[in-house]
Amino acid sequence: MIIQTRRNLLATGAALTAVPAATAPARAQSISSRAPGEGFRLVFMPCIHLRRDRRSPEGLAAALRAVEALQPRPDLIVTGGDLCHDLRSLSIGIEWGPQIGAQKGPLL
Repeated sequence: MIIQTRRNLLATGAALTAVPAATAPARAQSISSRAPGEGFRLVFMPCIHLRRDRRSPEGLAAALRAVEALQPRPDLIVTGGDLCHDLRSLSIGIEWGPQIGAQKGPLL
């Protein structure tokens, strides 16, 4: 088990930003080849509040599966708001990279 610290969380987030850079050209081509009037699809997932005692890993995985099942699929998934509770007093004890990286499609 990996104890998640703020530093580990930031390092994982930084590592995940490499994926969008690699997939951006293909994604841009997909969006630009749409028919006129077919809009840009955005999913905003606010206030995730990661906590071990509230089954955050299962909840986040379920939310991402629901977003992935949307038809038509979103072009961009954005998280915002509060992503965690007080990290100084709470350790999540899970590595989030594989949770997020297990999802299909590019991460932006």
